[in-house]
Amino acid sequence: MWNRTEFSVPIDESIILYRHPILYGAAIYALLLIIIGTIGNVLTIVVLLRPNLQRYTTMRYLIAVAVADLCSLYSWNLNLFYKHLINHYQNDLEDGSMIACRIVSFIAFVSLQLSSWYLTLVSVDRCLNIYFLLWHRQIGRTSYSIYIIFSVTTAIIFLNLHLLFLNGYQQSNCIPFEKRTCFICYARLEDRFYIFPKWEKIHLVVYNFIPFTIMFISTCFIIRRSASSANAQRRLTIDMRKDSLQCSSRRRKQRQLTRILLSVTFLFVFLTTPIMIYNVFFRNRLRNRKPLKYIVQALLLCTQYTSHAIHYSSSYSRDFIVKYIDMETHGHSEWKYIDRREIGITCVAFSGGQPRPGVDLGPEFVLKAGLIGQLNAMDFKTILTDGKEIHDYKEFFPASDEPIGIIKRPRAVGIVSKHLTDQVYQHSKAGRMALQIGGDHSMGLGTVSGIARATKERFGQDIKVIWVDAHADINTPETTETGNLHGMPLSFLIGLVKENIEGLDWVVPCLKPENIVYIGLRDVDKAEKQILKQYNIKAFSMHEIDRYGIGAVMNMTIEYLSKGDTAQSPIHLSFDIDALDPTVAASTGTPVRGGLTFREGHYICEALHETGRLVGIDIVELNPTIGHSNEDTITIGCSLIRAALGESLL
Repeated sequence: MWNRTEFSVPIDESIILYRHPILYGAAIYALLLIIIGTIGNVLTIVVLLRPNLQRYTTMRYLIAVAVADLCSLYSWNLNLFYKHLINHYQNDLEDGSMIACRIVSFIAFVSLQLSSWYLTLVSVDRCLNIYFLLWHRQIGRTSYSIYIIFSVTTAIIFLNLHLLFLNGYQQSNCIPFEKRTCFICYARLEDRFYIFPKWEKIHLVVYNFIPFTIMFISTCFIIRRSASSANAQRRLTIDMRKDSLQCSSRRRKQRQLTRILLSVTFLFVFLTTPIMIYNVFFRNRLRNRKPLKYIVQALLLCTQYTSHAIHYSSSYSRDFIVKYIDMETHGHSEWKYIDRREIGITCVAFSGGQPRPGVDLGPEFVLKAGLIGQLNAMDFKTILTDGKEIHDYKEFFPASDEPIGIIKRPRAVGIVSKHLTDQVYQHSKAGRMALQIGGDHSMGLGTVSGIARATKERFGQDIKVIWVDAHADINTPETTETGNLHGMPLSFLIGLVKENIEGLDWVVPCLKPENIVYIGLRDVDKAEKQILKQYNIKAFSMHEIDRYGIGAVMNMTIEYLSKGDTAQSPIHLSFDIDALDPTVAASTGTPVRGGLTFREGHYICEALHETGRLVGIDIVELNPTIGHSNEDTITIGCSLIRAALGESLL
């Protein structure tokens, strides 16, 4: 039989205790904490469940924090509010029965400890991501965060499981003027049946001391890395106005991040430590001074639960989340839209968008040059579309593909682009980097369409495109002089083509003119110039590159694509090898003198990688049958891909 000891409280002392104005105020404050904490934490969960945030392990941990905070808020605050403002000084919710006592106590201890440990996981995960690249690539990924959360949750539940079976409490006529019996849920130190009579001390260590220590150490390491990165960036910054502004902005964000990290850590310990110290060292000393004991305990618990009501339910939390996401790891930008280090590769052996044969051999030569091995050496997992190295789509070509007006091979181009749209969509939808190797630039119609669709579905955002090319590729069927579709993909993508062209009637405009930036233009048709002006499309010709330098041009490009509500939208890079000067890359079908240098082309790719916003890459118009330096052109194509994926000079 369970051992219960009766005790009594003098009626006058009970009345004084329960009617004390401080307890009234504490009960009202508890209700406010429930309201504020519920709204804040629920909204936090809703926001963090957005697809564009689910790619971050940090967001998974913060969702867990919000859920634990919700449970902890109701475990005590509802009890206090019910007792003093609803039930009018009678028993607590937990005092009605043994089951209620044990369940409420179990939920309270578990939710409090889980909240502090989930919060600790945020700091630990970010610290490990920064200092250990292997963790970032293999374990510090969203797929593993679920297992980590499950493991921590299981450990905390088992640690507190005794509360469901052995929590001790006393029986009493606790409300004498009601003349009835209730239970007082209390872990009695003298109870010989209770296996953890010192549980408050264990709870202090598990809930407060260990998490605080780990958070503090992790935060210090994060701050150290942040400071060293800022110093390195300061030393490397060239004396250009825009670069200086960018570096200054970066240092300012890092200082803000430092303050936020310190604030989170010390706010947690400041609000939660007092009640822990009271429970361990002072509660039993005040057992004979019940009014003072309950008043002090109520005030300290209000302070403790304030921490769980405000963790991530304000603009403060939004800054915390944004600054965390912006952290760079190991000198490399963290992918903002790629869930894993996987690359979906589609090799498009197609030359029907232009007249010269050989460009369909480009993908084969790139693979023979060892691209897949190079990417594997960078710790990427490469996934070939449909398990095939080369896609020529010939089995889908019509028996006859007569010109429609001046437009040449519209059905073949349409079939290839439609299949390519679906293939690229599957890779991008799965959270992979989508890499397409061409093939002529008419394939841009399919690559941009596929990535735009996946981006809209995953993140609810429009894709932005950087088109690196000697040509604008924005002629319409009415303005084209050659009828070659490799010079028209952008006119279809932004909706300039109003008529239905057989084979291309499936195309749905998916790109806004203001979301395009050209780099490297130097051979633009007269009609194309009019289109660029009419639609105010941003374009940096070789004139601007010569005038400002590629560094400033890339700063202006990224700044232009970072305006408004879509400041951090995903970016697709479509790189035509003829953007490079023929002395650098001669093996291409439409070379134009005066192009980008080797380093300028690579800097474009490096700068885009640093944004962390890249979701897709096209490398097109490599024609190994042209020129005497085809191996050099193929090698450069491979190195451009590696640069866009994070390969650096140091």
